[in-house]
Amino acid sequence: MRIPFSSFFLISSFIFILFFLCLSLILKIFKKLNFLSPFWISLGFLWISLPLSLAFYLRMMNHGFWWLFIGILAASLYDTAAYFIGKGFGRHQAFPKISPGKTIEGTIGGIFISLAAVFFLGKILDLTLIQRLGLSLLLPFAAVGGDLVESLFKRKTGLKDSGAVLPGHGGVLDRVDSHLLVIPVIFFYRILLLR
Repeated sequence: MRIPFSSFFLISSFIFILFFLCLSLILKIFKKLNFLSPFWISLGFLWISLPLSLAFYLRMMNHGFWWLFIGILAASLYDTAAYFIGKGFGRHQAFPKISPGKTIEGTIGGIFISLAAVFFLGKILDLTLIQRLGLSLLLPFAAVGGDLVESLFKRKTGLKDSGAVLPGHGGVLDRVDSHLLVIPVIFFYRILLLR
């Protein structure tokens, strides 16, 4: 299936946002960025719309349902396991300046559970052992990255929650933040792996 130019434009915009955020953190200029400016607000729309459009294209590919299912499951398992393991056993903050509620124990536990699930479910896609290992290593870390990017946005704008639609959950964006990076990663993996 051929991917339209508009999707590649969205992909390049997404990569630009991620690159710019990483570069600004490295150069320590993150605190000076104004995320409430029209520029950043418009890029925020891309941050959400790109993964949704890629999810649509992924679903339309061969075995697309299973690729998308594994991506969503990887992000959901990471979120759920990190939360419960962190609440039960978490003692050490993982990212105190970005997300004080996240613990090292919860993060490692979430990564491990997500990694194991992706590795075993990779059999559905008829991937080789190495391909399954690569996918299972990429997706949990992408889930952590998506979670942290959204936490950075909230921290910078002074918000505790992204909305009030889901009481006690921090908002809808907090429920899908991990998916916003996992879906592009699994999309690229699928494109590069099975060209």
